[in-house]
Amino acid sequence: MGDRGKRTELPFWLTVLVYALPLLAVVIGSLLFVRAMVDYGVGQEKQALTTVAVTAAASLDPAAVATLRGSAADIGTQAFRHTRARMARIRQVNPSLRFVYLMRRQQGRFVFLADAEPESSPDYSPPGQVYDEKIDGMLQVMETRWPLVEDAYQDSWGQWVSVLVPVLDPVNGRVIAIFGMDIGASSWSQTVSSYGAFAAAISALIGGIVVLFLLGHHRQRRHGERLADLNSALNAELIERQRAEARLSRMANLDGLTGIPNRRQFDTQLQQCWDRALRQRQPLSLLMADLDFFKRYNDRYGHLEGDDCLRRVARQLLALAQRPEELVARYGGEEF
Repeated sequence: MGDRGKRTELPFWLTVLVYALPLLAVVIGSLLFVRAMVDYGVGQEKQALTTVAVTAAASLDPAAVATLRGSAADIGTQAFRHTRARMARIRQVNPSLRFVYLMRRQQGRFVFLADAEPESSPDYSPPGQVYDEKIDGMLQVMETRWPLVEDAYQDSWGQWVSVLVPVLDPVNGRVIAIFGMDIGASSWSQTVSSYGAFAAAISALIGGIVVLFLLGHHRQRRHGERLADLNSALNAELIERQRAEARLSRMANLDGLTGIPNRRQFDTQLQQCWDRALRQRQPLSLLMADLDFFKRYNDRYGHLEGDDCLRRVARQLLALAQRPEELVARYGGEEF
């Protein structure tokens, strides 16, 4: 068979690469998917928080806010009480909020106008209290007059994510205050992380499917290799069996001493030639040759010389058979 039944083995490094590349692609794809889902979650949460803040800011009375002076003189005024009550209500219906407040920029500094925190709370900021820790976002809102959700930051009150909305004068569109709402950074992170956790679960499921597929493919490949080995061994065995049968057939039809066809093959071919001669109405010739005085030759020169004599006679007779249908056979003993 040569190399036809030989199975080609992949190099070990190539086999590892074949299985490692899909796993690496799944890992990279999973990381990108988780990152994309986290970014999507951040965008969704910012949009939802902005919607709540814009709706809440719209419930405030801008005329009342415009009358606030950002000092202790506001305490007790109807505009101050009404604004604080409205802000307290906003925080009440949004349990995730920690602080709700109003600020304004006065004389280059941001001061509190109103705070939804109870006055008895140590975190309460009275009107006129200056805030100068994280003002970049408020400056941006005043400049653009667009709502803004700030990334998590640290100030004296803790770590927060703030949404800032401009309160505009309905007459001239001027920014008269900044409405702010704060939620805890840890709460924000947990909400955003849920998107990543969902993406990680999906990625783990897909990764598990890929691993199962690769394991199944590996097992199928190993079974295929074993089957190919069994088929190759079976083919080799069949070929060897055919060769053995051919050898046995030749041995059964050849004379062991002279190497020419024996009586068995002669009888078989004689019947075939006889049948063909009858069908074709052609003559059939048969010549019988017997070595005279062969027993005396054997007794005089020995059996080895007698055997050699039979072989030489067989060769001479075989040389006379020129056509394919002509057959020389040893009929028995010294008879041909």
